[in-house]
Amino acid sequence: MQEIVDDLMSLGYSEYEAKVYVGLIKNPEVSGYEASKHSGVPRSKVYEVLNSLVEKGAALEMSVDDRVLYRPLPYRVLIERHRREMDQRLSDLQSKLGSVPEAEDEYNFFVLTGRDPLLARVRDMLSSAEHTAFVSCWPKERIALSDDVAAARERGVTVIMLVYENHPDGVGCPGGDDTFYHSVTPMQDRQVEVLGRWLMVVADGAEVVIGQIKEDAETALCSRNRLVAFLITQAVAHDITVLQAVRSLGEDLQDRLDDETREILQRVQLAATRTERGG
Repeated sequence: MQEIVDDLMSLGYSEYEAKVYVGLIKNPEVSGYEASKHSGVPRSKVYEVLNSLVEKGAALEMSVDDRVLYRPLPYRVLIERHRREMDQRLSDLQSKLGSVPEAEDEYNFFVLTGRDPLLARVRDMLSSAEHTAFVSCWPKERIALSDDVAAARERGVTVIMLVYENHPDGVGCPGGDDTFYHSVTPMQDRQVEVLGRWLMVVADGAEVVIGQIKEDAETALCSRNRLVAFLITQAVAHDITVLQAVRSLGEDLQDRLDDETREILQRVQLAATRTERGG
């Protein structure tokens, strides 16, 4: 019940108004005294609250046999009314904001902390993307963002996903809908252990989020720097290209490399995995 009251308060009703309205839903066509009894709102306040609900159109007042009785506006009608009002308000706001000259913020950087704000930012990016989005993530974030990715794809946005998850069909397996699975190596397990999972998202080649997800220590760098967006996009595209090459040529590709090439790759990978001085 408290959650319903809180939700009604978020629409602009006072706590007493919300409680009386819920009381009327449960017990329609009641007097002020009865409305007070059913809602828990003090009798000294209930008539003022009822009059306010009537003025807002959330309740109806009627006289029956010299008694003043109150009924609630059906909640479906109330919700639809607020939905129309909110849509109109947002439409007006969009029009007014569209007339405000925007400052260039291409080089704007800011940091988010917490998993919920990080995912909320990514969802906003996916919902506003117009043509492309690149996503590199781990299974937990793939699941959390699945509805948002699906909605973007339904709008015609090309969403390229690289998921770090071992797939039964092997290295680089395409999962359909431009989703690719990167097998998880011991090196990457170690990276997650030390650094945490990563979530990288680029929308329309212009906006980027680079998230680090560790237990109780999630942070993300957000930017509209096009160079950063380009580099992250290229990194994800490069990983997918390599994965598909390995899948095409066979997972034993490493065994086909000559000693010099293998040594070079091992040296580069070792340097890339060092996270501490001398580590």
